[in-house]
Amino acid sequence: MEFIYSDEIINNIKNNLVKTTKKNHYNGWSNRTNYGYHSFKIDNINFLGQRRPWIRLNKMKQYYNFDNKTLIDFGCNTGGMIFHLPELKRAIGLDYDKNCINSCNYMSSIINNNVNYTFITQDLNVFDFNTFAKNNNIEKVDVIFLLSIGSWVKEWKKLYEECVKYSNTIIFETNNDIEGKPQLELFKKLNCIITLISDNSEDDITNNFGRKTYLIKNK
Repeated sequence: MEFIYSDEIINNIKNNLVKTTKKNHYNGWSNRTNYGYHSFKIDNINFLGQRRPWIRLNKMKQYYNFDNKTLIDFGCNTGGMIFHLPELKRAIGLDYDKNCINSCNYMSSIINNNVNYTFITQDLNVFDFNTFAKNNNIEKVDVIFLLSIGSWVKEWKKLYEECVKYSNTIIFETNNDIEGKPQLELFKKLNCIITLISDNSEDDITNNFGRKTYLIKNK
């Protein structure tokens, strides 16, 4: 049965999402949609952003069961990948954009499910997993999302190596084949098993279909 959120809540979500579209990034990229990077389709919450999380997740679920799992999403943006997984036990989202995290925190305060949510503003170039794990009572993480962040995080190698230490399962998306090649080579060097989940990003309404998604398993 659909849960109906009030007009006030819907407007608050809308206003928070709109704020995430205002920033121009260092490489000239800016969001070209009204409501930001992620689309939302949860009960009567319905906003079209650049990408549609349910399409991406349907592909991932053919390779991984998210039921009752703990997830960390690095570069979570407005949390669309997290909020479309109500079966999770715990979800932590990190992003450097405080407007995105503010939107996530509001959404987590009203969303109608039982997931334990934490959202943190974080520059991933200065992220230390050991300190973060200690501060957040984490020993191991069931699954980590590294979705199209390699082009944005200069210290991606350090981050990816630490992720392999803290989780046996990573779902990894490249920004493109050129930048993705050394990142995949790193996972191979770390003796991970790499399985292709999707060879395109057809969920993107701007027709940027060049991203590929992989399941990375730590032996």
